Amino acid sequence: MKNNRTGLLFLIILLMPFALCAQDAPQKNNNHPNFPRVTASLPGGKAADIPAGPFSPTWKSISQNYKVPDWFLDGKFGIFIHYGPYTVPAHASEWYPRHMYSNPGVQKWHEEHFGKVDSFGYKDFIPLFKMEKFNAGEWAELFKKSGARYVIPTAEHHDGFAMYDSKLTRWNAKNMGPHIDFIGELGDAVRAKGLKFGVSNHRMENWDFMYPQLDVKTDLFDPRYADFYGPPQVPQVRKLPKNGEEVMEDQAKAYQSEAYLEEWLARCQELVDKYKPDLFWFDNGVNSRQLDSIKLRFAAYYYNRAAQWGKSVSISTKSDAYLAGSIRDFERQGRAPKERTDYYWQVDDPIGDKFGYVEGMKLSNAGAIVRKLVENVSHNGNYMLNISPKSDGTIPEEQKQILLGVGNWLTINGDGIYGTRAWKTDKDGQFCFTTKGGALYAISLQWSEQPVTIAALPISAGKVSEVTLLGYKGEIKFSQDETGLKIFFPATPPCEYAYTFKIKGVINNTATGNVDAKSSLSHLDFFYAGEAKKQNMYIVRKGEVTWSYTHPGEGEISDAVMLSNGNILFAHQFGITEITPDKKVVWNYDAPSGTETHTAVPIGKNSVLFLQNGNPAKLIVMNKKNNAVEKELIMQVGNPNKVHGHFRHARLTKAGTILVAHMDMGQLCEYDADGKQLFSMDIPGIWSAEELPNGHILVTSKTGVREIDRQQNLIWEYPLSLSKDAGYSITSPQTSVRLANENTLVSNWFNQWNGTGQVDMNNQPIQAAEVTPDKKIVWVLRQWQSPDLGPSTIIVPLNQPRTTEKISFGQFH
Repeated sequence: MKNNRTGLLFLIILLMPFALCAQDAPQKNNNHPNFPRVTASLPGGKAADIPAGPFSPTWKSISQNYKVPDWFLDGKFGIFIHYGPYTVPAHASEWYPRHMYSNPGVQKWHEEHFGKVDSFGYKDFIPLFKMEKFNAGEWAELFKKSGARYVIPTAEHHDGFAMYDSKLTRWNAKNMGPHIDFIGELGDAVRAKGLKFGVSNHRMENWDFMYPQLDVKTDLFDPRYADFYGPPQVPQVRKLPKNGEEVMEDQAKAYQSEAYLEEWLARCQELVDKYKPDLFWFDNGVNSRQLDSIKLRFAAYYYNRAAQWGKSVSISTKSDAYLAGSIRDFERQGRAPKERTDYYWQVDDPIGDKFGYVEGMKLSNAGAIVRKLVENVSHNGNYMLNISPKSDGTIPEEQKQILLGVGNWLTINGDGIYGTRAWKTDKDGQFCFTTKGGALYAISLQWSEQPVTIAALPISAGKVSEVTLLGYKGEIKFSQDETGLKIFFPATPPCEYAYTFKIKGVINNTATGNVDAKSSLSHLDFFYAGEAKKQNMYIVRKGEVTWSYTHPGEGEISDAVMLSNGNILFAHQFGITEITPDKKVVWNYDAPSGTETHTAVPIGKNSVLFLQNGNPAKLIVMNKKNNAVEKELIMQVGNPNKVHGHFRHARLTKAGTILVAHMDMGQLCEYDADGKQLFSMDIPGIWSAEELPNGHILVTSKTGVREIDRQQNLIWEYPLSLSKDAGYSITSPQTSVRLANENTLVSNWFNQWNGTGQVDMNNQPIQAAEVTPDKKIVWVLRQWQSPDLGPSTIIVPLNQPRTTEKISFGQFH
């Protein structure tokens, strides 16, 4: 311990000129010194305050105010750059600074080429990292020719070396090594070419990234370099990924020290203020939920700064690191979504088998990259191609040729990529699809000498008026019938890799076309509740909104019913409220802290039945006149502590019993007024159930809608897959109603909490669908503008008798 104390004292004295005074508690380790982490001295020990603006450091504020930038939605193709001192050895991977201390094979190679890791450590590569041939203008010109619309270099990788002119660390590329502000120079050059420019920051990983796993002497704990190496802390035990999936860390508290997290935030703020990035990218190090507080502070800081600049910007992260307010990123194409999503995302994918440059790295090719780009765009994603420059500042010729090959393809086919949105069908055989400006783009991933039929375009879906091939000046022959659109390829392809057919005349007649809101709304009169970022309810009569109400409180409107006197009774997650037609509150119940309410069922004129999610979960009958609890039953749930998922909808029957959708148990249960279970059926993902006039039960779940009898026999079913095949994708039905004409009206909830929360106006999701007994969709509701009805939880026709208040529950009626 004597030597450790002496070393620590020397460390503090040595680093005082650099104002590196914040110290963390030492971590126990038997193999290496227990030096604490050294962090930069910040005013008051804190990063800068959040500037004034629309964003606050809460998920609700971020979710409500964030919008995916249009430039990202339109750009589709970006360049990612891994660059730093690790390109000097050009061996193993960009993780060389870790592996040279922890991997026996890499360490042996290092010793053979540079010496022992205690005498020639990672820091010693910095003077050799000269970038002597770097030309920011040439790089930017190449990126422009590649067809990329945005460029994201690493401002700081896991190694902790800042590739920019930093005032918070002397270990930066302007102060040592190449003596170049790489981020500043490249950013200016890229923007001069009209491209967007962002940064990636991997600083969070640096906490323990370089901790040595081999029992050898290193330079990592030398006090002279503590402000670079950290020193590295003992790695925490983390969950291992399964089946290639990204994982979240779930420790009780963040293992990084408060001082380190404040320094991390300060470094991020420095990048924001100095370079005004259009996109700020983080790696997996920020995934942990225990980092939410510091991540939210950064998001509010960045987005409020952007609001001051008048810029549209975004954070991009992996997994669910940001629950809202970011673009989700998938590392490598193999992890990308395999079908169209309702949120926007991107893939970062290396041009070779490594992200950082290594000698002899295996490269991809332009054709493979084009195919990945096309598939991603058809699935609502972007493609960000990582390139690997050499330490001398050059981009290898082989990589240049690949970029130019992609650019040549985009020069011809860019009309089917830039500014497009995904179509209702993402793929049909060899074709991927995008849409823009009333045109459908069918991009064939192979050239065909024989005619090819697109089955997704039967003549009943809309008559095609014209087909052209981008880059080809001649006429394209085609025919169309109920089997689809048959396209005759010309004799010679106009380009390599993939071939874009532009199809006109069909978009406005398909499910993704613009639906006339007036005719859509006028199909039937209905009461509607939307559960999303806006808590709104509407009454629509003869195609016009005749009444609307916005709930001012927090939570989500999960259930609502119009009473016989015109009042509205609705559950809004943290309580239940009854309002009059002129929007006056006549009764209210606030759910106790830690509980939630997602259903409200009137009984007669004076009582209301509801399920209260909580520990314990309860069924409660309450008198609205005096708020007296008339009945209380303890209800079984799957996990008492996961309150949000206990129940959703419940409905009374003619027999005075209650049908309950046990969402977390995946069961439909029927109970009498004493709480005795009369009926149970396993239905995974159940949202709601209600009794039909014939005594059967109409059940709505995540797989579709079904009608069952009391013996659990299936009478009728509408699987969600049928809606997708019909071109009107029902993704998340919550409630269903059997209409007087025997059709079934199905609500469709659109998840505005995950991903961007934005509605693609070229591919609008539906909010409701009317389905016939023979499973044909005869009407859909798609109303996202003037007014925006929001994702639906409840849609009830007004022309059917409302018997809700006439139904009893045991003695209550």
